[in-house]
Amino acid sequence: VGTQQGLAVLDPLKQKVTYPLPVAFGTEGTGNIRSLLIDRNGNIWAGAWGGLWFIGGNAKHFSIILPHPELPSNDAANSVTGILRDNTGRFWIGTDNGGLTEQGVGMAKFIAFPTIMALADDQKGRIWTAPWGDGIIISDGTTKLKHIKNPFPEKIISDNVVRCFAQVTDSMMAIGTESGFDLYNTRRDALIPPPAWSAGISEQRVNAF
Repeated sequence: VGTQQGLAVLDPLKQKVTYPLPVAFGTEGTGNIRSLLIDRNGNIWAGAWGGLWFIGGNAKHFSIILPHPELPSNDAANSVTGILRDNTGRFWIGTDNGGLTEQGVGMAKFIAFPTIMALADDQKGRIWTAPWGDGIIISDGTTKLKHIKNPFPEKIISDNVVRCFAQVTDSMMAIGTESGFDLYNTRRDALIPPPAWSAGISEQRVNAF
């Protein structure tokens, strides 16, 4: 679990919470953990305010991996808001003020807004990115393939501020926004209306699925 005091481990069997790797708030790679990914090898990648932690397997120490040197040198640019490992094994890192970067490659030039709210990939291997207030950018990791955004006064998605994604089925992506949620058929590449029973959360902020 990511907390402001570091990475916490919740053990429901022993009914206790431990902080195996505490880091004082305000230091480089601060303990304010904002995103987490456990890869197929059991390594933990923790996105923090000021950097990216890497904890190998059951290690009791961590390495701080800051984003690409092209990024602005400040805590906001190095604050990791999202981590994604796509189906080719590439790592994608979304930051608070430094855009989207592929580990070891650099910034994705097709991202116009620097603050990344959410990351996902679909069954076609495409990367879904939610830059703050700019809708959704679907790419192959190099080139923008599709940009889903409300052009005023038309309304395509519930809100241009997209906060989260969830792969519901092999062909269905759920999209959480500032004003409700949407569904997208990735096989047909088309938005579909949310079911009538979901009206209870329409117009409400959806932060996570």
